[in-house]
This record gives sequence, C-alpha cells and structure tokens, in this order.
Amino acid sequence: MHKGTSIGYCKKPFFNELKPSPPYFEDDLSIPFNSNIFKDILSSNKDMDGGVLKLTQEGYINLKFTSEGLGITSEYFLVRNEQ
Repeated sequence: MHKGTSIGYCKKPFFNELKPSPPYFEDDLSIPFNSNIFKDILSSNKDMDGGVLKLTQEGYINLKFTSEGLGITSEYFLVRNEQ
C-alpha cells in the first residue's frame, strides 16, 4: 500500500508501507550449548574481518567467519545440548 498523493501544484513523496516480518528476537528462548566450544570458536576466529551467527529454534547454530584480506572462510555448525 502506498501512502501519499500527487496533486497539480505539489508532489508528495510515496512511502512503501513495510509488512510485518517474523520476529528476530524472542525473550524467553532457552537453548543450551556447550559454552567452552563456543568460546574456542570465537577465540580461534578473533582475527577475522567479520562473522555471522544464525540460530534456529530447533537448536542449531551456524557460525561463519570471513577474512577478505586473507581469502579465508571458516564455518561451524553446533547442535544444542540435551536437556
């Protein structure tokens, strides 16, 4: 849906109305992971240029680190601990 109108002597800009997307953050999400492994992964990749963390509600973590200067990409997959 567009908001705004165009009339003869004045033109108003059009703005696209954003549609709601699924929430990216949940307050009460508790997924147990081995913190020592997670710490080791972060420590091993501290010199990388950037990284992305993806977490699913099913309990999978995908970590991907890149260093464009060195041409290196590291990718890790973690599975949640049993409760």
